[in-house]
Amino acid sequence: MVNNDKFHMRMMQIHSVDHCNYSCAGCSHASPIAPRKFYKYEEYMPHLEKLSEYATAERIDITGGEPFLNKRNLLGLIQGVRSTGITDVIEVATNGFWLKRWERYAEILEHIDQFHITYHPEQHIPPKEIRDITDMLEEKFNMNHIYIYVPIWFNEVEFFEKPVPRDHCKFCPQLMPNGTVAKCNIIGYSKFHGFNTTKPFDVLKHHGVYDIHTGDKESFAHWHDNLHLACDFCGFYDEQDKIKDEFKIPHNVHLTEEEINIMKKEAPREGLLG
Repeated sequence: MVNNDKFHMRMMQIHSVDHCNYSCAGCSHASPIAPRKFYKYEEYMPHLEKLSEYATAERIDITGGEPFLNKRNLLGLIQGVRSTGITDVIEVATNGFWLKRWERYAEILEHIDQFHITYHPEQHIPPKEIRDITDMLEEKFNMNHIYIYVPIWFNEVEFFEKPVPRDHCKFCPQLMPNGTVAKCNIIGYSKFHGFNTTKPFDVLKHHGVYDIHTGDKESFAHWHDNLHLACDFCGFYDEQDKIKDEFKIPHNVHLTEEEINIMKKEAPREGLLG
């Protein structure tokens, strides 16, 4: 969805829940220590409607925490986001704990365009069975794509007392229920105190928070497309090859190369994932 009258984002993430049923060390959303919180669409509605006046997104990611823990409200959240017209593509990021019981979630699955499933050590479904189930779901519900991500390492986030200039950041904007957009999940969810932040980062991170209701296309575009002062005090990288050895947290190191390859999915159809 591209509207020249609005600023176009690659993506934006929205929490269905803050908490998770897995306990992954190094979770960049701090979900293992987050309090239980189930969001309804109504909590995001005024902020999404306002943001959609001057911005669109290639896709909106419903995430968390583990979004399928919020079975009661997840469908309403998906439908509500779509109704604003801010995106044509709804993706759900999940650990896939529910895959063997997918029938219980069929009504929800009918409204999801694509999945991002991250495989974690606490997942007890064998890799081959995960591949078979996701292939079946992709066809049954006519989904654009199901992507399975198998990280070998997680990143223990390094924070600095003195600035270390960054050359880039992937940027995963987070729609927050207070009517702001956080530049990334680290800024958005450092409130759960799951990271060993430094004072300079804490003092400056407000620069990475955008007030939707006082915003417009031009100011949001400038805020979105540029690094902020706090970024130079954060050493988080999601890319596996950028994680320093001393900050690597072993994750799926138990898997064989064959098991990882079994779960790999082909590239998504052109233009869908951005």
